[in-house]
Order: sequence, then structure tokens, then C-alpha cells
Amino acid sequence: MMDSTSVEYQKNVPEFCIKAKFRYILTVNISGAVIGSVIMYFWLQLRTIRGFGTFLFLYALFLLYMIGDLIYWKHNGVHEVRLYDFFFEVIRGKKQKLISVNYADITDIHLNSKLNRLSLQILLEAKTVRIPGIYTYYPGKKIWITNDAFNEKEFRAMCDLLKEKYELYQVKA
Repeated sequence: MMDSTSVEYQKNVPEFCIKAKFRYILTVNISGAVIGSVIMYFWLQLRTIRGFGTFLFLYALFLLYMIGDLIYWKHNGVHEVRLYDFFFEVIRGKKQKLISVNYADITDIHLNSKLNRLSLQILLEAKTVRIPGIYTYYPGKKIWITNDAFNEKEFRAMCDLLKEKYELYQVKA
């Protein structure tokens, strides 16, 4: 027979857990820097601004942006997502800030795909600003997770399971 502590431990074991890896986001940013430099170089060759100094200046700005992105992710980005039976947890940033959300509190989920980047927006308030066919913005409380720092297959599996749980709890609510 199991004692109460082992039963309590069983309740706190996540059904699914995905952890970010710094090397994934570093690879994304280095790839972006290389591809960005090639595009910027050829764009400058086609324009009237042909100076190599202009290219170096713009590329330095681009690299600063990429470094800023890495620093921002390290301090504020999503580092781990844990899915449980009735809720999920998101761990953010260097200080490991824990955000816990019940599936019933989710108002909507949007999964967007652009090129190789997946972006998951978990809306916690039903606020939407739309310009039909042009732009959609969700100004309310939300959790935004991108696949930049995660394994692609694990991220897709997490998104599928989260959508499944969201739909399950929306029917019950």
C-alpha cells in the first residue's frame, strides 16, 4: 500500500515536460546573423548605397540586435514548460519565475508558423484587435512561446497536447 507522501509526489509529476536549450537559440541567432549578412550585402549592392562601411554599420546593428535577443531570452525567455492534468507551468528567465495556469483559464490558443519558426500564443484574456486580412493583435494577458530554444518535435508535441487539454477543459467549462 502506498503512503500519502508517494501519492502526493505522483500528483506533482508532469504529464509532459519540455526544456529549452541555450544552444538551440544560439544556433538560430547565428544562422540569422549569417543569412542576414548575405541578404544585407546583396541588397546594398542593388541600391545606390554601395559603401562597405554602410554594410559594416548595418551589420553591427544587426549583430547588436541578435546579442540583445540572446540576453533578453536568458533573463526573461521561456526556459521550461510542464503540462499536468489540470494546469500547466511555464518557467521563465534566469530567476526561474514560475507561472501556473489552469487550462480552464485559457481563452484561446493560436499556433502560427512562419518559415521554420513556430509561435504559440496562449491567451488568458479575450481581447483581440483585428484589421481583417492584414493584422491581428492580442493586447490582453498572454503567454508567448516560440520554438527557437526548443527541440522541434518536442515543441510540436507540447503544442498538440496543450491544445488537446485546452479543448477538453473548454467543453467542461
